[in-house]
Amino acid sequence: MKALKLIKEIVFILFVVFAVVSCAVNYLQMIDGIVYGEDPRQGFVEGNTFYHPDLKFRFSSPAGWKFENLPAQVNMAPPDGKALLESKGIEPNNHDFLMNKACCRINSK
Repeated sequence: MKALKLIKEIVFILFVVFAVVSCAVNYLQMIDGIVYGEDPRQGFVEGNTFYHPDLKFRFSSPAGWKFENLPAQVNMAPPDGKALLESKGIEPNNHDFLMNKACCRINSK
């Protein structure tokens, strides 16, 4: 009697473990390929150069400057914070806005 009860408990535990593993595998398959974090198609920094693959432009800044990539503009500043280079487009949904209506402003403290 005890052996049969033990076998049933073991089978139940194995069933639960199988179900959990199966759900985990299905979950991992569902999220495979999902982009998380910043989308590189909306711009990325490599070294001291900012690249925007979708809008097909790039520009460099002096070594050590920090970049802030926002949906409608890119900001760059030196580590001491004494200046700010702000580059933004007027019409961010228009892919040729950089050629026609882009503006760049330099602020210094």
